[in-house]
Amino acid sequence: MAIAENTTLVRRFYEEVINSRALDAIDGMVATTFVHNGEARGPSGQRQAIQEILAAFPDVRVAIDDVVAEGDRVVARQTWRGTHQGTFMGIAPTGRSATWTGTATLRLADGQIAQAWVNEDDLGLLRQLGRWSRRERLDNGASRPRATAPICRS
Repeated sequence: MAIAENTTLVRRFYEEVINSRALDAIDGMVATTFVHNGEARGPSGQRQAIQEILAAFPDVRVAIDDVVAEGDRVVARQTWRGTHQGTFMGIAPTGRSATWTGTATLRLADGQIAQAWVNEDDLGLLRQLGRWSRRERLDNGASRPRATAPICRS
């Protein structure tokens, strides 16, 4: 596939599957051998993972902020917004609105998404759901962060 076709497929995946809730579209967009962060999922495993997100955040929407592509890879920087109305990561519904970001690096093969490496701001999301704060970390005996932390020492 050409780079333009790859980026179109990735944008279509997020728009149709997440924003329009067309979960049946996964079968045509995700390879049967699909792997997510090292976990073999295939279309059915990916559908289940998305259903869990949609159950926890029924009004979730994702915006694609940037797309960069080269060869068979597409990187999509995303912003997710939704209201926590179902259990998520063991957290009972809070009714809180949340906004979090993520970056997905996707490998495409034969017109389908074959592999994904996803990084999301889980800590920021947990904070918005009231499950983690800097104060809690300090109260639990964790060391205080340094004002400056050197990147390397000579």
